[in-house]
Amino acid sequence: MLGGASMILLALFVFLRMPQILMFDSTRMFLQWLTSALFAFILIFSYPHFIWSYRCAYQQGFDFIRRHFLALVVAPIVLLTLILVCIMTWSQPVTVLPWVSSADNTLRSFGFDLHWSSYRSCGQLLLANLFICQTIMAVQHYCMQAYGVALQGGSDEGLKISTRQKLLLRLNLYALAAMNLFSGYTFFAFFNTSNFVYHPVQFPQVFGVIAIVFFFATGALLILKIVVPIYRKTSKLPPMAASVPVLSVWLWLQPFNQPFGYQAWVVPLAHGAQYLFFALRIENARFDANMYSRLPKIKGSRILFIMVISLSLIGIGFLSFNYLPVLFDQQHFVPGLNGNFFLLAAFVCLSLHHYFVDAVVWKHDSQAKALLQNSLKGSPGA
Repeated sequence: MLGGASMILLALFVFLRMPQILMFDSTRMFLQWLTSALFAFILIFSYPHFIWSYRCAYQQGFDFIRRHFLALVVAPIVLLTLILVCIMTWSQPVTVLPWVSSADNTLRSFGFDLHWSSYRSCGQLLLANLFICQTIMAVQHYCMQAYGVALQGGSDEGLKISTRQKLLLRLNLYALAAMNLFSGYTFFAFFNTSNFVYHPVQFPQVFGVIAIVFFFATGALLILKIVVPIYRKTSKLPPMAASVPVLSVWLWLQPFNQPFGYQAWVVPLAHGAQYLFFALRIENARFDANMYSRLPKIKGSRILFIMVISLSLIGIGFLSFNYLPVLFDQQHFVPGLNGNFFLLAAFVCLSLHHYFVDAVVWKHDSQAKALLQNSLKGSPGA
């Protein structure tokens, strides 16, 4: 799986950030080039994976949309409403809500420093909390994807694990998510501008210690209860298709050494690359059968069709995440609302809705899940 490349990138980023290496002009020039080149990878991997999830959800018919009405209809309306509230309250100081300061002081006495009263306006406070919700759901999203990919990859290689072993793996990933949460998401400083500054949430230190202990304890149990029995039985370690996704997400979300920008940009790119692998399998299995049936009966027509879809989704993703939000930012529709508000709002809104959408795309009643399972049967190494 492509997650392995992200582990190599993490090692490279840590190496380049060492003071004795970073002092070289060539190193700084390379990092500057990498930042510029990153947009191309976002176009190829990140934008399309979001939009492909919409294709997999909304093109399954009205019955599927009706069954998952909350995720596919109610959720986007609620998110757009919250963004509208952000716009309407962007110039209202937080002091108009006296309970904010009171809640800050009360929770601070218990070791929780939310910094709510540090924001300039109610709109900024709401946007910051949407950022936190987005990241909490993103971490859950990454963990559950790693869980699903590991089980599917292991199954393709003939690895079967018990219900208890699956529960142990989920507990380990939940502990990983807790460790990530208690770090306070300091990497959001990447998005700070002169008009919006994120203030990291601080939790009682004991919470982070408990999460770390639980993570390493469940990790040790994974080795004792899964890896060791497999090695004793086969004289081999678990297949790479099962182990690499878990190892990757461990490194993605660990709070001990996060190079600047890694979790904000590299992790979503690696996640998107993993996602597109499964999207390709679904398209190869003829996700939209009616549309595929209208293709001319000539060699290569299906591959050409998938390429056209891919380029179309890259374009739609670019318009949704970049061009239109930047255009709105430049027009200054709302007095006092400048900077990158619409760019940030589009990222948060589309990301949050993507997690709702993706949660239903892979449910048991989804055509996408059925096609994926059928496409992977009898495909060694897929």
